[in-house]
Amino acid sequence: MKTFARTVIMQGSPPEGKLGSRHLALTSMLLMCVHNELFSKEIELISRLSGKSFSITLAGESGHKFINDKLYFKDDYVSNDNQIFSLKQTEFTASESEGAIKFEAETINETDGVRIWKGYVKDKKIEGIMVWARAGQPVESYSFSGVQI
Repeated sequence: MKTFARTVIMQGSPPEGKLGSRHLALTSMLLMCVHNELFSKEIELISRLSGKSFSITLAGESGHKFINDKLYFKDDYVSNDNQIFSLKQTEFTASESEGAIKFEAETINETDGVRIWKGYVKDKKIEGIMVWARAGQPVESYSFSGVQI
């Protein structure tokens, strides 16, 4: 790839029918570089969370329902102890926002419906929301916060 890219840059466009114009080739290379940079950043953020555990408290919308739980990040999976809100080693995505690592995980199954976890980790603190939607049930929303253990 490097040799081909260098040839395109130094000599102009490749023969017609193979890739198109030099502009297209340069645009493609730029997009690949940007994609690789973003993907590398996500991998780095996931590795910064890997091996960390957090003790959290979930609070229902009304603020009356408090549930203690633990979140575990390992490799590119997040899981928890509480069987009601089970993550069952779910893959998560990560990005960076204002110095915090933002994560998102989603579980979907016929019995439990859809659960979406979104949160931020900064220093040794975690906070976020969990939304749970099930067929025939009202959507439940919980906020959570906690500390690294």
